[in-house]
Amino acid sequence: GNQAVLALYASGRTDGIVLDAGHSVTQSVPIHQGYALPHAVQKLHLAGRELTKHLREMLVNSGFAFNSIPGREIVRNIKEMVAYVA
Repeated sequence: GNQAVLALYASGRTDGIVLDAGHSVTQSVPIHQGYALPHAVQKLHLAGRELTKHLREMLVNSGFAFNSIPGREIVRNIKEMVAYVA
């Protein structure tokens, strides 16, 4: 709620929908006149962790070896540096 409202304020708006994609959950938070509408928040258990997993699978299928724990960290770093979601 409050984080989403502040994010919307930062864009100069008081009405809108904030899409917050975290590590394990993505949620949409509708905001009207500066107030989050908690009854209308939608959560989806598809987020950064799944994107990292999918990127790693694509890289492994292309012949890159990212199966170890350090390899997974490298893939996460790649995702965070070059991936863009809009």
